[in-house]
Amino acid sequence: MVNNNPIKLTENKKISVKVQSPNRESFYTNINLEYGRSPSIQLILDANEKNLTVQPVITKHFEDYYLTDFYENKSFNTAIFKYLFVGKADKDNIKKVHFIVPELSSYFHQELDYHLDGDANISGNLKIEPLESRIEHLGLSIKIHQGYSLKSNEDHTGFSFKNIIYFSFESDTTLSFQDIENLMYKATGLLTWVTGYPITVESIEVSDGVKSGYLYLPLVKKLKTYDLSFPNSFMQVGFLRENFQTICSNYFDKKEIFGEIWSRTLPLFDFTGILEYEVMLFASILDKYFSYQVTKSTSDKIENYDSYLLKIGKFLQENDQLKDLLKNTKLLENIKLNELKKVFPESKFQSFLSKQKEYFRMVNNDDLKIFICKNDFSKIISIRDNAAHGTREKLPTEDVLKYSWKVKLLTMYFIYKDLGIHNNDFFRIISNTFHPIILQCEIDKDLLDLKTGKIIYITLSRCENEKMKSRDTKIKVFNKKKDHYFFNSELSQKAHDYFSEDIITEIDQARFYSYEKYIQHLIDQKNIDMKARLYSRAYLKEKPSNTLINNVIILYYIKSLYRIKSK
Repeated sequence: MVNNNPIKLTENKKISVKVQSPNRESFYTNINLEYGRSPSIQLILDANEKNLTVQPVITKHFEDYYLTDFYENKSFNTAIFKYLFVGKADKDNIKKVHFIVPELSSYFHQELDYHLDGDANISGNLKIEPLESRIEHLGLSIKIHQGYSLKSNEDHTGFSFKNIIYFSFESDTTLSFQDIENLMYKATGLLTWVTGYPITVESIEVSDGVKSGYLYLPLVKKLKTYDLSFPNSFMQVGFLRENFQTICSNYFDKKEIFGEIWSRTLPLFDFTGILEYEVMLFASILDKYFSYQVTKSTSDKIENYDSYLLKIGKFLQENDQLKDLLKNTKLLENIKLNELKKVFPESKFQSFLSKQKEYFRMVNNDDLKIFICKNDFSKIISIRDNAAHGTREKLPTEDVLKYSWKVKLLTMYFIYKDLGIHNNDFFRIISNTFHPIILQCEIDKDLLDLKTGKIIYITLSRCENEKMKSRDTKIKVFNKKKDHYFFNSELSQKAHDYFSEDIITEIDQARFYSYEKYIQHLIDQKNIDMKARLYSRAYLKEKPSNTLINNVIILYYIKSLYRIKSK
């Protein structure tokens, strides 16, 4: 697709137009488009008018402008409206909408590959493969795909290629302007969570399937611009490609969670307020989320609540010992459903901390120890409560900042969980990004590396330990059999000798420069059904403390390795 949109949502523009009055007289005026404000037209509009069609003064390229959804206002000579449409498409039969998202151009930039040789020949790959998803019950197809802009420079010294990325929807049913606006916010919300940065739509192209048109609507002005290129974004492109259908399905299916709870986080991605209030806002959203999940879980458990209470009532009335105890009283006569509900309420008040603990138990919080410590939540709640009551925070600023990053990362963890990202994949994602939330958050690096398979803990028998220490090789190779490790003296020594040359002066195509590939080559020569896997760090379990070992290669039997990868 080539971008030819005449009206952008993020620019200021004045459009000269001709208005035909009811008495067939015409006059000239201006449509004012200003980024961050509602569009307006300079004229006196009848109070009952909600739509207006005007003609462009310059008619060389554009059709008439259609203005709709005028606001009631007290301005004498200016009418404020919401939507501006121009183009040949049937505005009442729109089924396709393409949003240009400028931040996605840098997000997908790593997939472009281009070279310029000494003879000024350009080669490479400038194509980005599309991502597609289908939401059947909504009759909605979703696509992220590429467009481009290729034009000469203003000073005619060359030309520029601009990569443009569209986030598009195609609907089985007709889309109104309000529907398109809702889809725009759906798209920007999802992309904000995927990238970890606030996302803005630059322009909107629509189609009835044959002809195209363009839509303008007002946006909140974005405060900053961000670099979303690898590795700055929260989720890398590869993970988005792997999980795009899953992400879209969960996002559109879980309306209550994303529409009522997580949508409240979106303004906070562009928030530059006081730290305590940042913690308060994120914590309050988590409080609402925990309430939702705990209540949902509880309601599932007591689905037959009334029948349980009736059984309790029957037991109380038929128990002989209880009858003897309460004889000559009217208590047994008053055992009715409504009275029992007062004694056994369906739900009880829970504090933020108790809801957090209960939900952590529900989701198995062991992995959360990677960035959430035992007393972190009590500190977060204290900061939230102080901010909510206007009480001066006693913790030093660096501590408030620390808990700010923790509550942000925890929020992203649960958002990604609801998007269908598996637990292991989430930790793989955060181990491969330079996003500020990850860089600034206090994370247990060893636990994270252990979770993502970058380090390993091994136990050696006394004999194997002595064998390893006696060789003192730079590279240490171990065979793994079930839960036992055996030092491979032969392969360790061969690798040590092979890579003993510290300085390489020439690149030899026949030489191995990877420890892992060299060891794999040696075991393949012996026709052994094993796979070599390199760990840059490993910890040998010893008393009183573990010992760090560098450049460790573990030889797994193929079936065992498949089990490791599937976990």
